[in-house]
Amino acid sequence: MTMNEPHIMMLYKVELYIKLSILKLLKNFNLKEFNCPNPIAFVEAEDPDDACHKAIGKLMSLILKQDDSIETRMLCFRVFNDIKVDKVSKPK
Repeated sequence: MTMNEPHIMMLYKVELYIKLSILKLLKNFNLKEFNCPNPIAFVEAEDPDDACHKAIGKLMSLILKQDDSIETRMLCFRVFNDIKVDKVSKPK
């Protein structure tokens, strides 16, 4: 791909796993579609790795928009290290 070629974005379905102990730490936040142990995020991305990055980033942004304090940033760091991607696929 050259510099002038457009990036092709595709829709991906990213299935995550969030430990219940982490969800309890996030109980004061409105997590929307992430408010369960196995949330599913739909994101447009260039490739599966980018989709995983964007899905987790979507959760982090959702939390930080509600509270941008140092404590919340530290909590996001912990959540980031404990969240797992179970599966990435293209929706049918």
